[in-house]
Amino acid sequence: MTTTRDLAFIGCRMLAVYLFWGAVITFATFFVPALTRFDLVAWGSGLYIAFLTVFSIAFVTLPSIALWFGANWLSQRMTRDISEVRQNTNWTVKKVLALLIIALGVYVLVFSISGLGHAIFWISIDSEDMKPIHYANVFQSVLLIGMGVGCIFGAKKIAKLVLKAAR
Repeated sequence: MTTTRDLAFIGCRMLAVYLFWGAVITFATFFVPALTRFDLVAWGSGLYIAFLTVFSIAFVTLPSIALWFGANWLSQRMTRDISEVRQNTNWTVKKVLALLIIALGVYVLVFSISGLGHAIFWISIDSEDMKPIHYANVFQSVLLIGMGVGCIFGAKKIAKLVLKAAR
């Protein structure tokens, strides 16, 4: 039977995965244009942009690590004053987690498909100087589409891995 603490634990882990994925996307968004242009100086101060990128990746990665490894402690603290209502349900922790992973996949897929269309549109009409940025947006959207499809079709396997890692 799924408890409130289990749901809080799953929520912490899901938020950690989402934040970490944001750091991966930030990393990809910076380095794909750098690889296509080969000159960061054209963007302004290359070191300044690199510093901001590393700072933003660290800023997003650290909370995701804290949420992932502190999910048990945090879920205990969040639910300590909540009384459990027992009901006869067939909902297991794995089922709830798989359902949340599918919901995340649908959310990511919907927004990344529109982002891909937007980036392709701008590649077709924008100047040559801006195309590397739009290529980075295409790369980012393709990664997100892959994540969304993976979440939708691999929800049970992902849930099993997350629950195995929790023990």
